[in-house]
Amino acid sequence: MKNIELECLPNWRFCTIPRGEKGPRSAGWQRNPIKLADIDDNNNIGVLLGTMSQGIVALDFDGTTAWSWFAETFDIEIPETIMWTSGKDSRCQMAFKVPEEYWPYIKTQKITHTKSTLIADGEGFEFRWTGCQSVLPPSTLNDGRTYEWVRSPSSTDIAMLPDTVLAYWL
Repeated sequence: MKNIELECLPNWRFCTIPRGEKGPRSAGWQRNPIKLADIDDNNNIGVLLGTMSQGIVALDFDGTTAWSWFAETFDIEIPETIMWTSGKDSRCQMAFKVPEEYWPYIKTQKITHTKSTLIADGEGFEFRWTGCQSVLPPSTLNDGRTYEWVRSPSSTDIAMLPDTVLAYWL
């Protein structure tokens, strides 16, 4: 796949996702990262998170209550970092780096209405790590929406995950 934005991310590893879908279909995709050049332009693309992409985590905000939960839990300004969206209101993902010494201790974690009264049913927040992938632009969903950069890799550096967020996650 030739894509100027994704080419700005040389340490990221990817997986192929069928066009219109959000999940990979190939066996072992979590352990078999591929390079950008090996992805066909007719497919969607996902970034392998965690150790496969040198410590990249995605914070996934799904709905207005995810933003409220984050604000109340951390009371910090979110650093400027790479961000993308599928186009749904109040939903996006942000990429951050995690220092290597913490990699063995972190796991994907979901915050839903069953874990916090601040989160509405059908919404949530997720710390996405090794074993997960996140669909990236320019992927297309089956309803015709296209993933778009909110803060693109060519114009934004990847920030370190704030210490307060990392401490909570650990």
